[in-house]
Amino acid sequence: VVLTAMVLAVLVIASNTNAFSVNITPDNNRSTAGQVINYHVTLGEVKNLSSIQIKVGSLICNFDADGNVIGTCNGITLKKLSEQNLGYGYGENLGYKVTLDRDAFPAGDYTLEFTANTSEGQGSDQVNFNVKNKGKSGK
Repeated sequence: VVLTAMVLAVLVIASNTNAFSVNITPDNNRSTAGQVINYHVTLGEVKNLSSIQIKVGSLICNFDADGNVIGTCNGITLKKLSEQNLGYGYGENLGYKVTLDRDAFPAGDYTLEFTANTSEGQGSDQVNFNVKNKGKSGK
């Protein structure tokens, strides 16, 4: 009886955990100031996405599920690329493109943090990148 109760408790707790994934993939590896850098973000099996927060250094930008900025955000844009409904209560696979304007960030090391907020919890991923000073040619 105790073992059955423990198994049922584990199943109930496991059913309430956030099961979606967030993955960031760099689109290019440029680290020169004055250019943009793009990241592709995939959300797997996400349900009821309400908002997205992107943080780079001290800059925090908020977006709705369609990629529209909430408030103001200079230096970061978000574009929704794809949406695939998985059906049968499994949620959706979503794809986004994060674009960083390197001119908005002084030279240095940064971490891009992407957090997806749903009615069931949060999922996040992060990636490090470097901004270098412009060369004499300005490229």
